[in-house]
Amino acid sequence: MKILQVSKFLVRRGGVETYLLDLGSLLENAGHEVQYFGMDDPNKLVGNKWGIYAPAMELGGAQGLDRVRDIGRSIDSVENGRRMARLLDAFQPDIVHFNNIHYHLTPSVIRAAFEYKSRSNHPVGLVMTMHDYHSVVPCDGCMNNRTYEICDRCLDGHFARCAFRGCTRGGRAKSAVAAIEASYWRRRRVYGMLDAVICPSKYMKDKFDRVGDFAGLTLHLPNFTNLERRSYAKDRYVLYFGAYNRDKGVGTLLEVAKKHPEIPFKFAGKGPYASSMVGIPNVEDLGFNTGEVLHAIVGRATLTVMPSEWLENSPFAVLEALCSGTPVLGARIGGIPELIYEGVTGELFEFRNSSDLESKLILLWNDPERCSRYAANCASFEPMSPGRYLDALTEIYAGAMKRKAEEFSK
Repeated sequence: MKILQVSKFLVRRGGVETYLLDLGSLLENAGHEVQYFGMDDPNKLVGNKWGIYAPAMELGGAQGLDRVRDIGRSIDSVENGRRMARLLDAFQPDIVHFNNIHYHLTPSVIRAAFEYKSRSNHPVGLVMTMHDYHSVVPCDGCMNNRTYEICDRCLDGHFARCAFRGCTRGGRAKSAVAAIEASYWRRRRVYGMLDAVICPSKYMKDKFDRVGDFAGLTLHLPNFTNLERRSYAKDRYVLYFGAYNRDKGVGTLLEVAKKHPEIPFKFAGKGPYASSMVGIPNVEDLGFNTGEVLHAIVGRATLTVMPSEWLENSPFAVLEALCSGTPVLGARIGGIPELIYEGVTGELFEFRNSSDLESKLILLWNDPERCSRYAANCASFEPMSPGRYLDALTEIYAGAMKRKAEEFSK
């Protein structure tokens, strides 16, 4: 098959791009032809042979009329739709697979693909993997970033409350833009133009199933990992790896670390909370690491902590830890509980409950035998393998190609 992968960033930035790049390699190794559409970037790792990309766009830097123009482009980019159409006509793909598209590409690329499907003389499937909740609510994490409240009220389509409550990062002004964007595309039923919607967690699928445009389109397919199982000699430290952001629970974890100077904590990543780690004697900031260096850091830890305070989808960090033979202490929120076998490969604590986090962490730290048992149990953890994922995705692609454009009724 000829497959066009679409995502705004074509450089490795986080979990979305890890999925995009690993999936592209998996499909190519299976004999499929894969091309990519996203923002042009001199450091991009993948692309297309026609050199057709969306123009690079940085949100928030412009002023005056330029700012108004950028706001309009972040809602519906006619130019990105045209460029997408040019690439579709040049490549003639069988499958268009969307990932992270909001603001920088906009759902105009879905509309362009649907128009291509409608005029194509061969079957075409439109598939999207959801990595956050932005397609159903204005706030991608279902969280009010002003009050820090977990909130999914906007699933009912009344997005104006997002603007009034100032839910998104940047306050009421940016919340208003997010609400307009969500309302604009909901009215146009752009997501109903898709043929299949992949949700990596059951929790996420349940949220999307509550929105009419996604009825009958969602499928639960856990993320795959191509990490090799590793065995490392264990050191005595607690590890957090990932972004140093508030919604990741880093602040809460640091408060627990301060209370227990007898426990060494290591952090591997980058972000705003890096400065908060300075001066804490038992906290070591290893900075941002990748590849073999990161695998070794994860594999040698006594345990890792996933203290997220937003509705995580299906975090790769949990999969990486378990595949490295390291137990996980994770927050009971979003899709995290679906990945951790409580009492077998790790433990769960109530999210945003620092007391519960502290007690579970102390329980594990003071019981090396339990941690060793959990680490050994990680060998029985069976994540979605690349082969199984490819088989399931191929079936999804085949089903998507059977759906006719006429089945979508505005």
